Amino acid sequence: MLRRMAGSLAACVVLLAGGRVSAQQSGADVGFVGLVSPELGAAELAPIESGVEQVLGRQARVRGKAAVLEAVAESEGVAASLSLARGAADAGNKALDAFTLPKALEELGRALQLFESSYGTRLAPGEMARVLERRAQAAYALRRPPEMRRDFARAILLQPVKGLDERVFAPDAVAAFAEESARVRAADPVAPPVGDLAEIARLAGVRWVLTGEARAADGGAVDLHLTLVSRTGTFLTRQIRVPRDGAGLERGLAAMLETT
Repeated sequence: MLRRMAGSLAACVVLLAGGRVSAQQSGADVGFVGLVSPELGAAELAPIESGVEQVLGRQARVRGKAAVLEAVAESEGVAASLSLARGAADAGNKALDAFTLPKALEELGRALQLFESSYGTRLAPGEMARVLERRAQAAYALRRPPEMRRDFARAILLQPVKGLDERVFAPDAVAAFAEESARVRAADPVAPPVGDLAEIARLAGVRWVLTGEARAADGGAVDLHLTLVSRTGTFLTRQIRVPRDGAGLERGLAAMLETT
């Protein structure tokens, strides 16, 4: 199950009276922002994401992942913030290559803050993962293993990889990455940031956005931990199990869109 939304987010949950709400009857538009996974790569997620978009198109007026992310990227201030993030990342990489470690940590940390404030987890997850790996490299050189492990864990959630480049990372860092990867995959799925998703809904011009985390399940299946968030912060969650080709999504998504 998704971890409980803590603090003020929990107050955002609204149970709609009457028990059933049709997305088509309410005129609600749904935007899909894609799936994340600490285990499945982009190629493995692609058929599932395609299936989600097809089912959404039959259940409600939908904006697909590409259209939603394009609208967010083109919104006021986001492109400029992403550009600043990439500039800070470049400065951090140069400082790390020069072994100017405090400067590297400062610039890479600034890059992460800028990526996060400009929806980089959706718009540039690979770039953010690379920044986290580089910052972990600097933390290792400064003998800060807790910081290194924390950055590894965040990178794995953004873009799963089988392992680190052993030409770049020392053996104990490679081992630490493997341990963090196993820990992240064994942990419960992480609840997405409802506030950010509500803002994405507003920027994309939709009433709801759908996202989820995919986890490998028994028999080659995939568990989808889905979250549907409105532009006002209302959210619904549901877990469904599907084959890796995305078949069988219809029933679970229909129930999520129509029932609370």
